[in-house]
Amino acid sequence: ERPLFIHLAALAALAGDVEHGSEEKLVHSQLDREFACWQRWFGTEEPLSMEDWADVLAWLALVRGATVVDLREAVTTMGIDTPRFAEVTAGFYPGESKGFVAPLQPDLLGEALIAQQLGKERGARIIDLALNNKSNLFFVLAVLSRMNCNHSPDFRSL
Repeated sequence: ERPLFIHLAALAALAGDVEHGSEEKLVHSQLDREFACWQRWFGTEEPLSMEDWADVLAWLALVRGATVVDLREAVTTMGIDTPRFAEVTAGFYPGESKGFVAPLQPDLLGEALIAQQLGKERGARIIDLALNNKSNLFFVLAVLSRMNCNHSPDFRSL
């Protein structure tokens, strides 16, 4: 993990974020830049919130990626009323096969989003959606188990 944090520190410095400090701040600083980049890709004609983006990306990280069809269904179930959300996300995070959306990489960023979003308004819905598809069960439980070992007591208290 150390090389990853060196990389995140370099990205933060390039972005002019010289006050990045801790590893946790480096991760959140990178997530802020990721959202800003995604938002530029998305455009300005439709409303978009960082909470919506973070909830969807947290779900994608939990299930380790999804088809565009499953992503569209998750976006609708989460109550996100932005028609192009799934398609734009698929273009920004392309999977290895056509029609598949990859999770946020590296895992550390996706897991930070999961830990951040599970305690918020849609947290229970994110978990329900992830566990709803039985083929995802192994991946969801593996991610949550790894996070329980690797993250702060704040995550473990959820």
